[in-house]
Amino acid sequence: MRLPPPHANIIITPPRPTDTPCIIELLNDLNITKMLQGPPYPYTTGDAEWWLGKVTKGSDELLD
Repeated sequence: MRLPPPHANIIITPPRPTDTPCIIELLNDLNITKMLQGPPYPYTTGDAEWWLGKVTKGSDELLD
């Protein structure tokens, strides 16, 4: 889904397993993590796989 102008350069995609490395990298960045309340630190592959498994079903249902 592409956002409307002035943010048309932003495309929102459903969560997918290939996002795992990026999620792990971002949620292990202290500059990002210190602004968040929920995710564990350090954030592991297991954490990302659990989260993606939880949200993927709901997003798939919404997009079908």
